[in-house]
Amino acid sequence: MATFGKFKDYLIIGLAVLFGGGSLILFLVFLLADSPELMSLNLGPNKVLWWDTELCIAFFFQHSGMVRKSFRQRLARSLSAEYEGAVYAIASGIALLLLMVLWQKSALTLTAPGCFPLAVLHSLPALVRRIYLGFQSPGSL
Repeated sequence: MATFGKFKDYLIIGLAVLFGGGSLILFLVFLLADSPELMSLNLGPNKVLWWDTELCIAFFFQHSGMVRKSFRQRLARSLSAEYEGAVYAIASGIALLLLMVLWQKSALTLTAPGCFPLAVLHSLPALVRRIYLGFQSPGSL
């Protein structure tokens, strides 16, 4: 198990803030800018949808794979447990940055504001709250 000096501690913290926090801020800008295509791969309309889906799945596997106990145990063999969160933030930030850079803009629109799937998506939190609290009268929530 590797231990680090104070300089390396601050370096890891800085990288975690830079990649973890920085990628979240850039992701917000990315979404507000209507998901611009930063690097064109010249894919056809159907291939763009598959490509973007695969990017999301890759991000999901990275994001959820690193929180697994088995991964954390393997990581603990080479790195102190106190760095787990920082390594997770760095890796997740890099994965999110790659997702944004490799994202391909599609001409196809699957959902749009006012569209039925979006309306269902917006109503889910209220439905979950109703199920969790029981179907009580609105005044009792």
